[in-house]
Amino acid sequence: MNFGLKGKLDRPKSGAGAPSFTTDRPLFAIPVDAFAENGFPKADENGVRTTTNVVLKDGCFAIPMYYTSGTKDYSVENTGEQDAERFMLKVVASHPGDSTEATEFMVNNQGKGFVLFAGNKCGDTGMKMIGDICNPLYLKPSFKANKDKTGFEVSFEQSTGSRYMHKVYYGDLPLEEDVMPEYAPAAIKFLNTEHNVVKVAEGTSATTVKVTALNYKHNDIVTLVGKDLDESTAGTLSDSTGNSTIRVMLDKGIEWKSLKDSTISFRVFEGKTNTYLIETARS
Repeated sequence: MNFGLKGKLDRPKSGAGAPSFTTDRPLFAIPVDAFAENGFPKADENGVRTTTNVVLKDGCFAIPMYYTSGTKDYSVENTGEQDAERFMLKVVASHPGDSTEATEFMVNNQGKGFVLFAGNKCGDTGMKMIGDICNPLYLKPSFKANKDKTGFEVSFEQSTGSRYMHKVYYGDLPLEEDVMPEYAPAAIKFLNTEHNVVKVAEGTSATTVKVTALNYKHNDIVTLVGKDLDESTAGTLSDSTGNSTIRVMLDKGIEWKSLKDSTISFRVFEGKTNTYLIETARS
């Protein structure tokens, strides 16, 4: 019987309570103003699992953050009066040394809003996505040099909190070495050797968007981003376009056009003979 409760508190797998916020699970930061319009990952109806990919503005990327082993701490505090409860998220860690580059980062970004991504994408576990563009974590750095150590104490804190803890992100993060691939509308390729967010090149006349190559695995999320300013030359993606083994399944069969900053995301489903791209969200 379903009486409205979402989620479960079943017995966890062995070792679930072991330390997880460790140095071998890297931490990345993305400034909130780096996200493209409609580029922040959307969550499903339960508000935790994401169904779309990170899309950043041209030239932007996730920033890797190095911290001393054993110093990273992520906490969630429930605050507020009854009927006004909210979660306050906070990440604290130590960055060793006093390099000029680190000092410049702290000075020029204090008070700036970030979304943090913690952990590796391992199997189906995803990464923790901490904060969001409407309620980011703000950088509050400090510094100490004495006989015991030299380094920065770095704190990322929310200012108001919200009804959400972290979300779980299943996509890839665009790093500095990544370049978002771009393909002609009629020859879109989702290749796991490239970034999983693909731009549809501008068209010269109305054309059909077709996915002609795909080697991402079952349950991966891939995303298309439009560039066309003119609807008359934008590409159009319809149900079941593609080659003989790649099938596109759009929500309610509604076509998508590759207009500038419009996005559409899919979950990969591997069938016996065909691979399906099942729409998860669009904007």
